Amino acid sequence: MNKVFFSIGSNKGKRLNNLKKAILYIKNINFIDYIIDSPIYETRPMYNLKQGFFLNMVVEINTSISPILLLKEAKNIEKKMGRKKTNIKNQARVIDIDILDYESITLNDKELILPHPDIAERLFVLKPWSDIAPNYKLPDMEKSIYQLMSNMKLDVDVIKLHTSKI
Repeated sequence: MNKVFFSIGSNKGKRLNNLKKAILYIKNINFIDYIIDSPIYETRPMYNLKQGFFLNMVVEINTSISPILLLKEAKNIEKKMGRKKTNIKNQARVIDIDILDYESITLNDKELILPHPDIAERLFVLKPWSDIAPNYKLPDMEKSIYQLMSNMKLDVDVIKLHTSKI
């Protein structure tokens, strides 16, 4: 089995319910063992500030399916939940599911880059991830997830605990 971390976020509609529904869909994917989920954080959007705040979390799973097939499963969940495919980046969304890391492999495919790019600058990923796997290290990085997160400013105007459990 391969250790995988997902980032899940929502800033449109009933955000907490969207996260709960995404978790249920993930748990129902064949060949996945659901391990743990992080607390949920409310976070300010990073790139497009003209949208609502997000609820974000990170989950750990084990799976035997390939990274590309897992990506397709995640995109199917997004589609089922009403996410519309658009070429415009950083828009409000019902659900966003990203594969952060898949068994510490490095992959640069047209469909999927692993580990997910820009993790080191995304507090909305690092903070919840550090709650469930603080000592985890990404391939080719010397610092743990907790150490990467510790380099960032924990400002409550940017990120704050929403709920400790889903």
